[in-house]
Amino acid sequence: PRHLSRANTSILAAVESVYWCMVDAAQAVLMNVEELAPSPEEIPKLLIQIYVDTGKLSMKYVEWFNEMYAVVHHISHGQITEVSGKEIHMYKERADEFLGKMAELVKQSS
Repeated sequence: PRHLSRANTSILAAVESVYWCMVDAAQAVLMNVEELAPSPEEIPKLLIQIYVDTGKLSMKYVEWFNEMYAVVHHISHGQITEVSGKEIHMYKERADEFLGKMAELVKQSS
């Protein structure tokens, strides 16, 4: 049971790592336009103002970020204690696409 518990903890930590990847990428793109690195709570609002409202970013990326924010906070408060392999795969795929989009926005503004 202890090994299984450790494995589950590692899986939840992997989800948190995916979230922090998205936070870091979003902060980088916002700092590239001379915004101070915002707290994770402020990121969606700034992405909308600077990129979605100007047609440079699809709202789906902000929605994905918001979902990851909620999931990680539910994990940290013990409201989510297990994540399926299918969910992990989806979160990782979304984070990969999110990261690529943030890198594209940085290149566009350079």
